[in-house]
Amino acid sequence: MNTEQERCDLREKAQEIRRLFCIDKKALIYTGGPPYTEDIYRELYNTELWNKELLTIDKKRVRLGWEVLDGHSKLIGYLGLRIVTDALPTKHEREYVKAHSELIKGIFIRKLIVHPDKQRQGVASLLIDETQRLANDLKYRVLMDITTDNFPMRRVAHVSGAQPSIFWYTAKNRLMVRYMW
Repeated sequence: MNTEQERCDLREKAQEIRRLFCIDKKALIYTGGPPYTEDIYRELYNTELWNKELLTIDKKRVRLGWEVLDGHSKLIGYLGLRIVTDALPTKHEREYVKAHSELIKGIFIRKLIVHPDKQRQGVASLLIDETQRLANDLKYRVLMDITTDNFPMRRVAHVSGAQPSIFWYTAKNRLMVRYMW
């Protein structure tokens, strides 16, 4: 990722992914809004380094992102994740998830979106399967926090084999459930 053109192309891809989050109005209700373009850009940038074996999980928290394109190279799905390796709980995790002194290790699915026209066609399962393959390689668990009223995403988690592990409230008093694979 050396040239300015490559960085511009990656930024455009991040903006396209953000627009995908904006298309699905129902998903925005559950997520509170689309992710920041800069966060998606960082996930994509790290993924390119990861694919070239230039990024390792030496850092405590590493973000990656995967996209799915259809046969016409049109974006139809995206998954953003964070690999957490023996990290202390964040302030948020201590206050709301009630994680205390134990070190956290796992792959957290942070963002998952599928174009509304392509939902219920296995795109989300494909992205989750890829995450599970990475988790198996690293010998980590996959975790995903979902609002309890987000029944479509909870169904995706359940169908892909996840089990609810804990429930907790956010700062805005939204009830969440953490699914684990």
